[in-house]
Amino acid sequence: MHPSDVYELAVAVLLPLLGGMVAASLSSPNSDLKGWFEQKLRKPSWTPPVWLFAPTWTLLYVSMGIASWLVYHQGGLRQQGKALGLYAVTLALTFAWPTFFFRLYRLDWAFAEVLLLVVAEVATFLVFSKVIGLLLVLMLLGPLLAWTAFTTVLIYALMYRNSPKRSGLSSSSSTGSEDGLRPSFAKPGPAA
Repeated sequence: MHPSDVYELAVAVLLPLLGGMVAASLSSPNSDLKGWFEQKLRKPSWTPPVWLFAPTWTLLYVSMGIASWLVYHQGGLRQQGKALGLYAVTLALTFAWPTFFFRLYRLDWAFAEVLLLVVAEVATFLVFSKVIGLLLVLMLLGPLLAWTAFTTVLIYALMYRNSPKRSGLSSSSSTGSEDGLRPSFAKPGPAA
């Protein structure tokens, strides 16, 4: 492997890793993750433990970076601008999602956004497979699609389980939501 290839691969892998770290830190300053996600949300029994998210996303970001590098290596931005542009959209949507979920506590917006993310991921998957082959894309981006599909189902289950109608709260409750899609309890406030 040529030294410039190593540099390009490092940039391709570090871009999603660093972007994910920045997105996570921006989406949850002063967030009460334990109080909101772990204790207040009514979750299905198949909800993964919180500790699983960081290593999962680390592996997914590394795989995404490798896939993007392999595509870039097939002619650079001039020849692969469309494919890498779709990848950029996928990254942007991936980085935006935690804000809707963890900072704004909007399950409905997080669900709508993750549906857009699924579309972007499928488009990226299809375009990348034309460039580097279906097998490589299945190996590198297949886990991402599976995780996002799981996340989509999980968010829907969270919306259903935490709607005011489901929890017996009226939509006019001071802690409930008007649309029935946001959690039926108040956002965490600053620590006293």
